[in-house]
Formats: sequence, C-alpha cells, structure tokens
Amino acid sequence: MIDLSNLTEALQDETFVTELANTNIYDINSIYPNPHQPRFDENVDELKASIQNAFEELKEQEPNTKPEDGLLEPIIISPKADGITFICVGGHRRLKACKELGHSTIKANCIKLNEAQLLSFSIVENLQRVNLTALETAIAINRALDTKVFKSEIHLAKALGKTPAFISKCKSVLKLPKEILEDLHQDKSKIGLEILVDLQRVKDDETKINLYFQYKAGDIKQVEIREAIKKEKNKTENISFKKVANRYKIDLDISKLPKDFEDRFKKFLEDLEN
Repeated sequence: MIDLSNLTEALQDETFVTELANTNIYDINSIYPNPHQPRFDENVDELKASIQNAFEELKEQEPNTKPEDGLLEPIIISPKADGITFICVGGHRRLKACKELGHSTIKANCIKLNEAQLLSFSIVENLQRVNLTALETAIAINRALDTKVFKSEIHLAKALGKTPAFISKCKSVLKLPKEILEDLHQDKSKIGLEILVDLQRVKDDETKINLYFQYKAGDIKQVEIREAIKKEKNKTENISFKKVANRYKIDLDISKLPKDFEDRFKKFLEDLEN
C-alpha cells in the first residue's frame, strides 16, 4: 500500500498514479463523502451545467452516449470495510453534481486507503482548490492536527508543501470571536487568510467584530485594520505596571498622552491619599 503520510511526494509516485489509471463504473449510491471532508455544502449548478454540456456534445458524435459520460474526469474512491460501499477521496463536488443530475452510475478510480491516508488525501485535495475559503482551510488544518496523524505542525506543513507559518496562521483564524466565525461559515465569505490573521491580532474582541463587518462591507481596507493594531500596541506601551512587594511601580510615557493628563493624574493620586 502506498504510504501517503507525506502526500506531496506520494501524489507524484509512479506506482500510485498507475494504480489510479484503471477507471471503472460504480453505482453512484454506493459512494459516500469522506468524513474528513472540510468543505461546507456548496452550489454545484455551474459544474452540473458543464457535465450536461459535455454529455450533449458527446451525444452528437455517439448517439449511444449516456448522461454519465458527461463527467470527463473520474472521481477517486476507496473501498469501505464492508467491501460493498466506498468513500469518495477526490472529487466531492463532481460526485454531488452527478447525484443532483440523477445519474445512477459514475466513473471512478479506486484505491484502498487507511484512515490516516483518507484524512491526508482530503486535506491535500482541498488545499489545492483555489475556491476553498480561509475558514474551510483552517478547519481542515485543525482536523489534521487533532488526529495526531502528523507528528508536529512542521511535519504537516512539509506534507502539504506549506510553511510552518501558514499552519500557525490557520490555527489563529479559529480563535476569532464566535460572531465572526459564524458569519464566515454561513456567508462563506471569501475574506482572505491574511485579513483574518490581522483581525485576530486585534486584542479587543468588540473592535475585532466591528472591523470585520466594516471590512466585509467595503467601508475599510486592510491598512485600517493594521492601524487599529498599531494604535492598541501604542496604547499598551504608554503605561506599564510592576508590583514590587506591597507597592505598584507605574511607568508612564506622557509624551504620547493628552496634554492635561499629568494634571489629571496628579489629582487622581491626591484623591487616593485622601
């Protein structure tokens, strides 16, 4: 069996490709989605139209062409333990489109994969898609790490052909406030990974949420988000507290504070003494 623990190399393996070269026809109702598939439900109307158009073009050349022949690129499947049903490994959108078109059979390449390989294949297949949202990517990465299939984030990054920084950024996205994550999920927003990472760098959650919806509405750009991060950082750096025994040592940079701050602070200290 092909070891897909390092999928970047495995997908280029000559033996693996040869095993996938044998295409057969399968009962479409015997094929189920990969449980590790991170994609949310999506519209496949354009893909259905493409498959239907291909069928009609083929039928003009060969009258006995079946609707199922409109799928030009076979999906990839793996047999389940019962030996009767299968898991879709690659081509979930094609499978969904063909089912919605009412096809009874589908062309597929079959190769036996274990649980770890199913997970790895699913992640690689999806990360190679340009239309995968940042949230879907983050969920896929998080699932991969949770399974402990990969020894470390570095190991996962190497298997996916990505940098460790990319893995860290994906993890940070899932720490965004619930309001943002729910909106990303429901709206399938195409807001990029770098924007979401910048939003997570904003310390105040309410500010994060406001900036997110402002950016989504087109009212602000990434530069405004980064200005908010800088403003928070400067605000933090203006004052620091250090506890020494039973005393607090306060370090203030009054050059960046309002002109009347010194007078107001002195009054505050006088009030404390009284």
